[in-house]
Amino acid sequence: MFLLVFACSQNRSSPHNPPPFPPELVQFKAAAGNPVFAGTGDSSDWDQRIRERGYILVENGVYHLWYTGYQTKPDAELHLGYATSPDGIHFTRYPDNPIFSDNWTEDIMVMKDGDRYVMFAEGRNDIAHWLTSEDRVHWTGHGNLDIRKM
Repeated sequence: MFLLVFACSQNRSSPHNPPPFPPELVQFKAAAGNPVFAGTGDSSDWDQRIRERGYILVENGVYHLWYTGYQTKPDAELHLGYATSPDGIHFTRYPDNPIFSDNWTEDIMVMKDGDRYVMFAEGRNDIAHWLTSEDRVHWTGHGNLDIRKM
């Protein structure tokens, strides 16, 4: 004998039954002129192309974007770049990019921990590493992450 159960919802929200996600996370419209941030397209620039996922942290109404740039030449290194925006659509690259080149850095996640920023990122050969910064721009690498040693 099998018991088959279906759970149905009319998706009605109330103070006792809030929606599962706030509207700003699920009801949005793509900005005209997508993508809003892209590689420069110039083969002489370190961020000719943008790779995979960057990360945006909003603080005091400013969107802080960390991204991975690279060139299309063989064996190109991946470097960390930084840009800011007042509205999440119009970004300005930091003039002294790249901000970190000591280690291949992509698939970024940034969080604020007290007065410092902590970044977790994927490095070469899919090995995670972590970095810290006091100002979002100058990063110090702390080596690879190995949960077997924590």
